[in-house]
Amino acid sequence: MNKFFILLFLLSLPINFVFPKMISLPEVINLTADEFQYDSNQKKFDAIGNVKINAENFFLSADYVSLKINEGLIYAERNIFYRDNHITLKAERVRINTKQKTGILSNGIIYVQKDNVVIEAEEIERIAEDTFIAKNASYTTCNCEKEPVWSITSKKFKIELGKTAYAKNIFFKIKGVPVFYLPVGTFPAKTERKSGFLIPRLSYLGRDGIIFDIPFYIVLSRNSDLILSSVYYSKRGVGGKATLRYVISPLEKGNITFDYLKEYLLENSRQRWSFQFSHTSFTPKYNNVIDVNLISDKDYFADFGEVLQNQGLTYTESMLSITKYSKGSLLTGKIDYYQDILNAGSDIPVYHRVPKISYSLFPHPIPILNGYFSLNMNLINYVFETNQFEYFRSFRTKGVYFDLEPKFEMPLRLGRFLEIDPEAKLKGRAIYVAGLEKELNPRLTPELRLDINSNINKNYSGFRHLIRSGVTLLYEGTTEKVEDIIQYESPKKKLLSLYIKNFIIQKLSPKDVSMNREVVQLLLIQNFFLNASPDTENPYLNLSESGSGKYTDNFFSELSIRATPTLYLRFRSSFDEYLNKFSFYDLNLNYTSPWQTGLSVDYKYTASLPAHNILTPNEEILGTIQQTFYNFRITVTERYSFTSKKILEGLYEFHYTSRCRCWYITFNFIDKPGTREDRFKILFNLIGLGI
Repeated sequence: MNKFFILLFLLSLPINFVFPKMISLPEVINLTADEFQYDSNQKKFDAIGNVKINAENFFLSADYVSLKINEGLIYAERNIFYRDNHITLKAERVRINTKQKTGILSNGIIYVQKDNVVIEAEEIERIAEDTFIAKNASYTTCNCEKEPVWSITSKKFKIELGKTAYAKNIFFKIKGVPVFYLPVGTFPAKTERKSGFLIPRLSYLGRDGIIFDIPFYIVLSRNSDLILSSVYYSKRGVGGKATLRYVISPLEKGNITFDYLKEYLLENSRQRWSFQFSHTSFTPKYNNVIDVNLISDKDYFADFGEVLQNQGLTYTESMLSITKYSKGSLLTGKIDYYQDILNAGSDIPVYHRVPKISYSLFPHPIPILNGYFSLNMNLINYVFETNQFEYFRSFRTKGVYFDLEPKFEMPLRLGRFLEIDPEAKLKGRAIYVAGLEKELNPRLTPELRLDINSNINKNYSGFRHLIRSGVTLLYEGTTEKVEDIIQYESPKKKLLSLYIKNFIIQKLSPKDVSMNREVVQLLLIQNFFLNASPDTENPYLNLSESGSGKYTDNFFSELSIRATPTLYLRFRSSFDEYLNKFSFYDLNLNYTSPWQTGLSVDYKYTASLPAHNILTPNEEILGTIQQTFYNFRITVTERYSFTSKKILEGLYEFHYTSRCRCWYITFNFIDKPGTREDRFKILFNLIGLGI
């Protein structure tokens, strides 16, 4: 409305008008009408019949417009239509006093495009620069139906911009039928935040019953706020949720969330909770990250996980990391803490890194040798914990691991097509394990690496074919695997790695390289052990027991195709020669049509290996199919375990948004075959209210 008044005020400026059938105000406004009249004594200007005002940022039309230039009065009536980049307005009469900055709009409808909001009022009066009064007004986000699905009406709104809006006799209506009444109410009418109740949230879960959430919003300062919620589960009990958000600077911010629920309605009453704390801080010299994720019991994610992946989590991870940047080096201190969900209640210990200190010296040039020197160092103190999720738990030091890796490399480029990169590394290790009878002496392990790469280009009309091939020779001396201190050590090996990359690149712009698009990409990598024999040992498979040595290691392949800007297909796989099976493969397909329909398919297989003594070997497929068509979406996700030969969980969801995009409903069903933990959820939301 402010912009509407200001733009009309442009018409009242004292300009030396000329009165043909079309009046042009250079670079500002074009005004057309069937008839123009001008009274020089009263300084009154009338435009009559099919009045149209075109400006750079707005358009206005009406049957009649009258301007009193000296008094700053503007009057328009009949079939008034106004449009700019933000709002569309229709009205029968408009009276504006540009000097007093007041005015009245009668029988008006305002449509705010950004938020899909429709405001209709019998009369909107501007009584002061920032104060408006709306009589017999309604508010809704349903703008394409004669009778909106929902609306909020009031006999009188008083709006003070930058402060508060007051309303009397407020009705909430469904299809024009009043279903809720408030005698009086207030809400913020400013861009700054204001403390107060938010719209309640109502949902239903078959296992939890009706869930009613009443949030209260508190403004703590300009850069922090707090949301407190009281939550009622009709089949579980009562709880609450607190979320604190803060922004110290654009590069430093965080949030803290605590959930609590007392399940007094269940047979086995217990207290459930979760705690999350996330903080990031970036400066030119320091990078600090805190990520804490703790839960009260092993079943928490299975009961309250918002997505299927969370419900199947086998552990949580918390970490504190501080990184210091110096010229040419990096120093990091980190603490890792894990909660074992999968093995909770057993005697299996959980290992934490408290702390892990890493130092990296970036490659420094050595002019005499035309090469580069770099250095990596790690110091890790392992602590293990037993009886997690119990009141009595114990922490004990398991051991200390230290390594030092100096490295020298000397890259060479021979002509346009050949690159050679020889590299020499020396790994020094010292290990201490508490209670270990065998003494572990420090040792040095040499590692030599040679990379040879070549590039071949072929240009076609509108396309470019790039082939990049390479060979890597690696020699690594014998290392030692000690219980859980070193997770992935290997015996002495000589490794040959071959790879080839194929790219077909479409030239969208001959001059701008960033406008090119990779239509096809094919990557193949094969590793070979040059010293494999029946006596060779492997951390996961004793080849001497299998009776045959294997000369090939993992084979990795990746194929991605982007046939059009809206169609993308990717397939990746890795085959483990030792286990004689795929360690993982996944398929991803995304398609979006010009008619706003889409299809998304994600199919993933993983064979997990133990890490941090938390995960047990398991093979799973996680498949997702999502079909989007205009205003509804169907999603199917399933987790299948090859270990137990069954479907672990299934998520089936249907989401529908109304044609006018003013409400939506979601049906969500999570199936866990063989258990009584199936979950059914219904969520109804009025868009624009956030219920």
